[in-house]
Amino acid sequence: MKDYYKILGVRSTAPDADIKRAFRQLAIRYHPDKNPNPSAAVMFQEINDAYEILSDASKKDLYDYRRRNPMADFVQPPPQAQHRDPAYRKPRAKGSNLKSERQRQLEMMKRYHPSMNRITIVCFLFAMLLTIDYLLPKRERHEKIVEAYSESRNVGRHSTTFWVIKTNSGIRASLPFEVSEYFQVNESVTIYSSLILNFNRRVEESGHVIPIRNSIYGNFIFAPVVLLFVSLLAFSYRKDAERSFNYSLTSLIILVFTVIIILLL
Repeated sequence: MKDYYKILGVRSTAPDADIKRAFRQLAIRYHPDKNPNPSAAVMFQEINDAYEILSDASKKDLYDYRRRNPMADFVQPPPQAQHRDPAYRKPRAKGSNLKSERQRQLEMMKRYHPSMNRITIVCFLFAMLLTIDYLLPKRERHEKIVEAYSESRNVGRHSTTFWVIKTNSGIRASLPFEVSEYFQVNESVTIYSSLILNFNRRVEESGHVIPIRNSIYGNFIFAPVVLLFVSLLAFSYRKDAERSFNYSLTSLIILVFTVIIILLL
């Protein structure tokens, strides 16, 4: 790349007036009519090329960018210079990019709309299964504690201690540590669990009834409730591709969250 500043004999920070003055002086010196030297014509052309670039603000910005970044042409196009006064800036096409992006999103939603409807059905049926399982009478089992120990778990920034019991049939339940004295090894307990999915609901021993909070029907009961509500919304807007798609996607996320909770607890 030619160094136009060196050709005109000015600094790269020179103001427009200095660039113009240098050009005039050199143009007079190397003009073919006044300088018969054959190399003067070549020099005169380079002077004109340099002034053409450096006297135009946009061309000068582009030249300076490429001068600072020699590899820019091979990587990415340089940024377009903007006039400081907004009145002189090139107007943007109003809403053209937004409209095209919006159109692409709607087309994608319409394309996957049938699949998302099927996902909504799965989410709704799973939520209904949890709801029915929660409302049905509980299963009652008489067990004997074969192991009991304390276990600390980090909940956010705090640590919580639970009293964990295991029964002779392999049931494991996490209870508040405060009730540990009532649930010791060899004590007989009654376990109440859901009828269909067999999720433990509460433990009872000698009149002490302790709900099992660390379960999908305890502290995380909101998950199936929200899943049922959002899947119903997806059904109600099934003719609206955009809303139905968004609600179906939300239902899927909640379904995944609910299944993870069930597997971890």
